Amino acid sequence: MNSQYQPYQDELAAATAAVRAAGHIVRRFYDDATAATYEKGDGSPVTDADLAADAIIREVLVRH
Repeated sequence: MNSQYQPYQDELAAATAAVRAAGHIVRRFYDDATAATYEKGDGSPVTDADLAADAIIREVLVRH
């Protein structure tokens, strides 16, 4: 790994774990075509997959 990233190894490991976990969750929604779509307060869309990915990312980051 590049020495400029050495001080951030723990953060990088946490971010990588969070992204991998979220990817697995989103992939399940994609494969099953089960993600319902909702409208947020600002009118933009959000899906069940988005909400699940957000939840798992937060969970993994808190653990690290």
